[in-house]
Amino acid sequence: MIFKDYYKILGLSSEASAEDIKKAYRKLALQFHPDRNPDDKTADNKFKEIVEAYEVLSDSNKRKEFDNLRNFGSASKKTYYNKTYNDNFEPSYQTFYKKEKYDDPQKLWEEFKKDYNFKNFSDFFKNFFSSKKSNKGYDKTSKLTISLSEAYNGSVRIVTISNKKFRLKIKPGILDDQLLKIKGMGNPAPTIDGKPGDFYLRIKITPDSRFERKGDDIYTEKYVDIYKVLLGGEIIVENISGSIKIKIPQGIAYGKILRIKEKGFPNYDNPNKIGDFYIKIKYVVPKNLSGEEKQLLEQLYELNKKKLNN
Repeated sequence: MIFKDYYKILGLSSEASAEDIKKAYRKLALQFHPDRNPDDKTADNKFKEIVEAYEVLSDSNKRKEFDNLRNFGSASKKTYYNKTYNDNFEPSYQTFYKKEKYDDPQKLWEEFKKDYNFKNFSDFFKNFFSSKKSNKGYDKTSKLTISLSEAYNGSVRIVTISNKKFRLKIKPGILDDQLLKIKGMGNPAPTIDGKPGDFYLRIKITPDSRFERKGDDIYTEKYVDIYKVLLGGEIIVENISGSIKIKIPQGIAYGKILRIKEKGFPNYDNPNKIGDFYIKIKYVVPKNLSGEEKQLLEQLYELNKKKLNN
């Protein structure tokens, strides 16, 4: 489960007022509305995120709870709603939203809340903002920072929860902002027959200047000797897993990206699925050439001229 920053989704800071939140929602809801973006899956997903963000930030209790989680503090007591939603309802944008084109996005929101099934929201929303009643204790939250190498290889950390130490195993492939749930380690239940809350650990991965991670893929840049570019051949490239020997073709273009299959991150949920490794080739034109180097380049230049003239 990945943490969602609802402020970023709406393009706001955490200091935004209720009016700022409403204005941002109105603008984005119209921009990504399914009627305006037919058959556009990206816009459709963005629209769902916008609605989900507004559902949380427009509600003062949910917003407080989200702020506590976002700031890595203890989560406030959850506010639950005595509402029942039809679990089988699957809204169709093509039929539902074309009932009427609203000029006022606030009316759109009110209609959306009336009919929309919250099960279509993200796992993050369902875990923290469930509409079901509960006598469960408060959840606790904290943060754990790991290196990119630990995220790749997996790691074991000792964490302290309620003055107790636990050995936490982090599987390879964990994502930045992923939430790890430790059941029953939150605050005690408010009633005898209730359940204790859970403990959520938000994983933060320290950036590595050598690599950029995109999902399960790894990206890097490699500066290659100009002569190797002209002649082609083998080079050594550093990956998180170690050194890799690859071949570059003769005369490779500046900025060309080479793909090495299954040399990226293991997938967190499916370790047999491995991402790819992408290498952008760059080079620098040498300066301060020696007399001999200049002479050889001039000879090469003359040879190339003859070749073009023939």
